[in-house]
Amino acid sequence: MPAPVNLRALLAEGRHALSQGRVPEAVALIEAKPRLAVRLLEFHWDDDSGVVQRAADVLERIIASISRQPSPPIDAF
Repeated sequence: MPAPVNLRALLAEGRHALSQGRVPEAVALIEAKPRLAVRLLEFHWDDDSGVVQRAADVLERIIASISRQPSPPIDAF
């Protein structure tokens, strides 16, 4: 069984608060394990401004990718 990924440690990597760091990896992780998305909201109150910024970036990218997906036809309902 693979070791669990520490999402906060993933978001903490970056040269400064506005750097992208490992955001693309975090997005892929959340897309693979959507239940981890709740953690992104918790990180908005983190003491590290870089973690806060990157958590917001990941959340924004996830929401944008969801909104680009086509809606099912109305007949499906």
